[in-house]
Amino acid sequence: MTCSSPPRDILDYLISITPICIAAVVALIAIWQSKISKNKLRLDLYNRRFDIYSRTLDFYHALLNFDGGGGSKSPERLHLYELQRNFIKSYRESRFLFDRKHGVFDILH
Repeated sequence: MTCSSPPRDILDYLISITPICIAAVVALIAIWQSKISKNKLRLDLYNRRFDIYSRTLDFYHALLNFDGGGGSKSPERLHLYELQRNFIKSYRESRFLFDRKHGVFDILH
């Protein structure tokens, strides 16, 4: 009758190895989460930096196309004012998003 029941040693071995397997799976999941988090941070930084680039181009093109006509409340001047506000905000953000050695903040200044 001892043949039908598993030996006690194998059962003890399985019970002792289970927490190790669970710990390994948890560690693997933690590594994946770390890589995903790192990539998300890189993507977020890219999006913020590209937004600064886009706002700078918008303001630059508006300055090139501005003819100076119209009153102080003309739609063209109001649009330029809005772009200027966005540019100034981007200029301030660039101090924190780019390394000083790249000189982006100095160029925008």
